Amino acid sequence: MFANSFGLLHLHQSKLDAQLYKFGTQPHFCIAYVIGCKIFEAMADKYEPELGQMFFGQPSQEFAVSNILEAALREIAREWDRIMWNINQKELANPFENTGAKWKCNDFEVEAYDWNDENEQAYNFKWNDIEVSWYKYLGRGMSQNRAISNDEISKMLDACLVALRNYEKEQRPDLNGG
Repeated sequence: MFANSFGLLHLHQSKLDAQLYKFGTQPHFCIAYVIGCKIFEAMADKYEPELGQMFFGQPSQEFAVSNILEAALREIAREWDRIMWNINQKELANPFENTGAKWKCNDFEVEAYDWNDENEQAYNFKWNDIEVSWYKYLGRGMSQNRAISNDEISKMLDACLVALRNYEKEQRPDLNGG
């Protein structure tokens, strides 16, 4: 498992056995994590796009993105920049930014905001069945297709960092003692 600059916890390594319970109705529902005798609640809010996004932006997803998911995506974007620099020895257009760039591997895909009104963009980032959309750049008008637990975010972060580092090894074996 990888530590990262945001200090995200790898919750799936916890010795505590968390059970996830969903209750409530739309537009909000509560997710309660039962850990021992303590209950922590987190809201998975319906996403409400800003005015410009509502009228001029690409379609959004159903739920608002949590701070921890945004931090995980920022860490993946930072690592993408580092690895692409190592491979190419120059800055490339980062697909997490407003660049028009795309990047895909076997584990995840990311595509910058598409300004072409004729192309309906289903998402900007996808890992397994998790889809995240944003308005113009990562961090603005972010939405996700379903409720996502911190455990899933941690697994996603690990899988994406491993995929990026494996790509780096394939492209530049000289950087890894190969």
